Amino acid sequence: MKTLNRWCVVVLLAWGGLPVWADEVEPPYIVVEGEAEVLLEPDYIEWVVDIRTRDKVPKLAREVNDTIYESLLDIADKADIDAKEITSGEPAYEQLFRDGGGRKPDINGYIGIEVYRRVTLVMRDMDEFDEMLDAVHPLGVFYVVRRKSTKYDDAAQRVDTAALKDARQKAVAQASALGQNIGKAIEVEVTRDQPFGGGLFGDPPVFEEDNKSAGPEGKIRVKAYAQVRFRLE
Repeated sequence: MKTLNRWCVVVLLAWGGLPVWADEVEPPYIVVEGEAEVLLEPDYIEWVVDIRTRDKVPKLAREVNDTIYESLLDIADKADIDAKEITSGEPAYEQLFRDGGGRKPDINGYIGIEVYRRVTLVMRDMDEFDEMLDAVHPLGVFYVVRRKSTKYDDAAQRVDTAALKDARQKAVAQASALGQNIGKAIEVEVTRDQPFGGGLFGDPPVFEEDNKSAGPEGKIRVKAYAQVRFRLE
């Protein structure tokens, strides 16, 4: 009987027309977008270097990786990069097999071991960049180079606030044109352009100014967008 009662309730709700909350009308609102940006002078360069070596013999792949790593440290030392500015993770190892088309690796299709190590270096003396690039490139490593600023986080907070202010000013103007006032913000979303860069061995390094987050003349663009939904009163 309990099962029958529960089923009856469902049927009555289904035939009872619209639910009671369907008559509630969402208050009027407007959606506006604001944006703001600031340009920063870069004051340091970040190198992200991936050392990948491969051999059928794991020991040989590791030894070559270690040799390249030590060469990179020597280059960094000549570029006056402090050891405290160098971060390196432990090497990772991956077995490589030819694709046999099955779900399991083909043991007979063994290619070798790849040893992977990522090294991040922070270069404060930007005048050393060209010399270091000439030295790093022949190592046969993958690298990404980014110009950065120690003032980025503060600038990001400023542009976020400025983008929200810009959105509010636009909302006030639009509401005024409708003969209304804006109430509280009921939905807020702030996004920001993210720096991106990539450079592989065989290609020139890609800098932040080569993409959408880059400003003119090598400056760093910090740009924020705000989308806000305001109640109308």
